[in-house]
Amino acid sequence: MQKWEIFGKNFTVSNKGLTYFIGICSSPNNSADDTAIIQKENSSSHVLGKLDQVNLVRGDDWILLTYKDGDPYKDACNNSTRSASIMFVCGQNKVRKTSTNK
Repeated sequence: MQKWEIFGKNFTVSNKGLTYFIGICSSPNNSADDTAIIQKENSSSHVLGKLDQVNLVRGDDWILLTYKDGDPYKDACNNSTRSASIMFVCGQNKVRKTSTNK
């Protein structure tokens, strides 16, 4: 597979009072070495997935990264761990929304 331009880049996305720090195949700024995505709200933050727990699926014009094994939920979802998926769609320079499991 050809290395894509966004490999190793960091992104910050804010929406509805939440900020996401995202590393594409790398840790986001100033985070633990195995962290892939951090969700921050006010003074609290949660790891949504780790670099060594990634699943990559691709099609002809898209790539889906799913990072798993984030921080556990407290008193919800049977204390399962958090995860996040990011889909990249190629072509026409359109930005599409990402989906995140909190």
